[in-house]
Amino acid sequence: MNVRRFAAALTLAVSLTAAAAVGAQAGATGTWSIQPAAAAGQAHFDVDFADLDSSGSDVHHSNDVDLASIGLSRATLETNGHVTFAFEREAGTFTCDGTMSDGRGGGTVTFNANADYQAKMRALGYDGMTLHDQIGAALLDVTTAYVESIARAGYPHMPFSKLIAFRALGVDETFVRSMRATFPSDLTADDLIAMRALHVTSDYVNELRAMGFSIDAPRNAISLMALHVDAAYARALAGAGYSHLTARELVELRAMKIDAAYIQRVRDHGIKNPTVEQLVRLKAMNII
Repeated sequence: MNVRRFAAALTLAVSLTAAAAVGAQAGATGTWSIQPAAAAGQAHFDVDFADLDSSGSDVHHSNDVDLASIGLSRATLETNGHVTFAFEREAGTFTCDGTMSDGRGGGTVTFNANADYQAKMRALGYDGMTLHDQIGAALLDVTTAYVESIARAGYPHMPFSKLIAFRALGVDETFVRSMRATFPSDLTADDLIAMRALHVTSDYVNELRAMGFSIDAPRNAISLMALHVDAAYARALAGAGYSHLTARELVELRAMKIDAAYIQRVRDHGIKNPTVEQLVRLKAMNII
């Protein structure tokens, strides 16, 4: 998942969380815009719903999408003039009306909420869904089947904002189960969100562990991936004699840009078996 999609997920989650807890209404009207995307068969699609209640909160969603997923054909995208298209989700239906010119366009969008969806979500533990919640669920296609799969994996009744983040980042039942097997205890929804955003996988963690590195907690893996500690870097350290390190030691070395070449330079200066602490101090003081 790229950074832009992660930012979009957080923006949507924040806007949804800011909503007042009023019952989901029948529908709402907002605006849409579209422009070409880099990938074939896709377009960059923006939807805005503003001032949905007295608090003035809104929903904004921006992402590259498959044309078919929003009920739009290539022919319609290339139309010069008036267009209409619609796409249905379990949470509700979006109907777009506007104009297109040279693959770009915009207009108004109407959302009609599905009352059955709200009832099903209430049964799954999500009571008091707002209109904002239901629009967000529809935009990200948060189906009741998806919610049930996440509950089966061990995360029922999460705050709705976290459920939105899960869906936006592609956290599915398979990923949750693999990470729970990797970290059998103390794995929070926030851990899963961060690991998915940073592309931390069970294979990544297990490969580091196989080299002798101690990766005991989710935060270890998150910190290491955030600093781009990949298998190649770890393998080079292990080859230089630094394998059975803690995650903290790995982070310290990577943060100071200490690699196998630097370790060899230190050894060439007569320090044959420098500790991690010595390496960090020498690099920080720019002695070698």
